[in-house]
Amino acid sequence: MDITFNVSYCINDPMDLIEINNIKSLFDVEVIFERVTNSGRAKQTKSGFNFPLFDEAVLTKKCPNVQAITYIQGKGYTHCCSNLSFNNKETHFTKNTLSNYLASEFYNLSSNYSFGDLIKKYNIQNIELENNDSMECNLCEKVMTQILCE
Repeated sequence: MDITFNVSYCINDPMDLIEINNIKSLFDVEVIFERVTNSGRAKQTKSGFNFPLFDEAVLTKKCPNVQAITYIQGKGYTHCCSNLSFNNKETHFTKNTLSNYLASEFYNLSSNYSFGDLIKKYNIQNIELENNDSMECNLCEKVMTQILCE
C-alpha cells in the first residue's frame, strides 16, 4: 500500500503564511492550500469562502480527495475531510473499517461519477445550484445527501 503524508492548510489570515513556512522548515512535507469550507466552526461563524458566481466547471469534477482515504477519530474511514464528515450525523459517509468503506455506496459513487453525472443519474431536479456550490465540497454535500439520505 502506497501511503503519503501531507499537511492541508486553510488560510484565514496572512499570519498563516508564516506558520506554513515554519511547518515546511521543520518537516519535509507537501503543504496543500485550501479554501475554508462551510463545515465545522466555519459553518457556525459563516466564515467559509464565498464565490462571486456559480462555476459550471464544477459539474464535470469529482471529489479531489477521493483517492486519499482518512481515518477520523470518532467517525471512521472516509475520503471526505469536510462537509459530509463534519456537518452530518449520517453513517453513509464514514465506516468503521477500511474494507466496509471501500465497499460503500458513497465511495463507489464518489470514485466513478462526476457531480453532474450524479445529478443526471439520480434525476435530481430540485437542486438549487448557488454560487458557493462552485466548491466541490459544497456541491458534494448537496448532491450526496439527496442521493444517500433521502
